[in-house]
Amino acid sequence: MKSRSSLSLLALVLLCCSAISATPYPDSTQVVLNQSPPETGDGVKHSVLDHVENKKKEILKGKANTQKWIYAGKEYVRQDDLLYELVSHPALTAYQLKVVEPELCDPSVKQYSGYLDIANDKHLLFW
Repeated sequence: MKSRSSLSLLALVLLCCSAISATPYPDSTQVVLNQSPPETGDGVKHSVLDHVENKKKEILKGKANTQKWIYAGKEYVRQDDLLYELVSHPALTAYQLKVVEPELCDPSVKQYSGYLDIANDKHLLFW
């Protein structure tokens, strides 16, 4: 009985020692080849805040580059120096179609391309 409890105690001690040695020290980092070391603490916080701020600027820049107007009963939108006709329907308010008539290849062929906007951040390309 005594040898069984000694073995259990030895197993517990070995388990604790391996757990302690496997725990990383706060100042140790692993650096992957050709990458900068990972940031910790305030560095991570600032990186995340910088990333969010950059994305916010990109979104606002995109909105600033967008113009909408109505001419001859049709709605148009200019976005990133491209002019689209904006097609929407009152029954389908969640969707809109941005259409352009490209002039590629044979000019006698009637062709349309553009985007079907199915959400603020989801757009399906068609040609």
